[in-house]
Amino acid sequence: MIRRLTVWLLALALLLCAGAVPAFAGAPEETPAAAEELPPAETEEAPAETEEAPAETAEAPAETEEVPAGAKSSLIFADDEELTAVVEQALEESLYGTRLTNVPLSVAVCFTRSGEIWYYNADEWYYTASLYKLPMIMRFTRMTEEGELADQLPIFTDQNEYIKQRCLIYSDNSWAGALWRNLFTEDGVMQRIALEYSHFPENELPPEYAGNMIYSARFMLGIVQELYDNAELYPNVIDYMKQAQPNEYFRHELEGVYEVAQKYGSADGFNHTAGIIWTPSPILLVVMSNRLAVQLGDQTIGHVAAAVADYALVVDERADAWEKEEAERIAAEEAAAAAAAAEAAAQTPEPTAAPTPAPSPVPTPEPQPEPQLSPLWALLLIPAAAGAWLLLRRRGKSGEAPPSGDGDETPQSENQGT
Repeated sequence: MIRRLTVWLLALALLLCAGAVPAFAGAPEETPAAAEELPPAETEEAPAETEEAPAETAEAPAETEEVPAGAKSSLIFADDEELTAVVEQALEESLYGTRLTNVPLSVAVCFTRSGEIWYYNADEWYYTASLYKLPMIMRFTRMTEEGELADQLPIFTDQNEYIKQRCLIYSDNSWAGALWRNLFTEDGVMQRIALEYSHFPENELPPEYAGNMIYSARFMLGIVQELYDNAELYPNVIDYMKQAQPNEYFRHELEGVYEVAQKYGSADGFNHTAGIIWTPSPILLVVMSNRLAVQLGDQTIGHVAAAVADYALVVDERADAWEKEEAERIAAEEAAAAAAAAEAAAQTPEPTAAPTPAPSPVPTPEPQPEPQLSPLWALLLIPAAAGAWLLLRRRGKSGEAPPSGDGDETPQSENQGT
């Protein structure tokens, strides 16, 4: 029995020395927890949104100011005093050698390139004479184009181009009267047609307009502008006006110089002409007069038209100079902006790639402590060692190997049973 216990104690001691049994010297030290993953560094707070863009700059002023009520000019390159001097000198030259003074004369002109409009006594109202035929033929043209006359008056539809020629080229009163009597029979219809095409403010009409055929230079210029701006609505009207009155009125001095489309009116001392003169930049012109005989009226209107056409060249020169200055200014601004951008680009360092963030350090686990023998187990080793010592001592005394079998059996004497 002692021998068996000794063997077990010895085996247990060897196992403890080899570290096969964990130490119970208290709770083992906790292994350090894995390092918490470091949160990524918070990026800097995005800069505050840029301030709201400033309000859009005020709209650039229109090239031409809107003409207020009344015959007031709107000028950019033309000059009121210069034009007044041009017209008055032309009138004086036309009346030179006559005894006429204080002749009523009104002028309205539109320089189409810039849209400038100039007036001279343009709110004086005159008997229209044959000027009424222009808005009447414009309305007649729209009626035929839209098929309004196909059923009721086919004769006017079939011969509409002939009628337009007679009224515009030859100012034929017979055909104009036929149109008036058959198409425009309502009271005041001719006044309403002219007012529609003139775009004249109705509240500025004189009281006598309703019952009379009277126009002013400003009123008539509106009709010419309607025709010029919307010529496609009035087929052939301008072409027929280009054939009217060769060498007379606007063509008196400008024949062969510029192309001219005109409609004249002459009756009882009233002499008027309205039309288009194709200077390098066309002009729309109306000249109205009173107290002039037909021949003198023709010459005076022609001389005024030539003087205004010459002044139109001055307006074009000023417009050309302004456009050149503007182009140079814009080119200089663009060049300065390009140079500033190039200089800024040269001073700005090239963008570098953002540095790659260093990986978060991975903590190295601390080494585990070697197993330690508990004091309790050390106490158990003492009797095991003592038992082993006793066993070895006993063998040394007997000089024999221990018998096989259980160690707790009593050895028998060799002479037993003798």
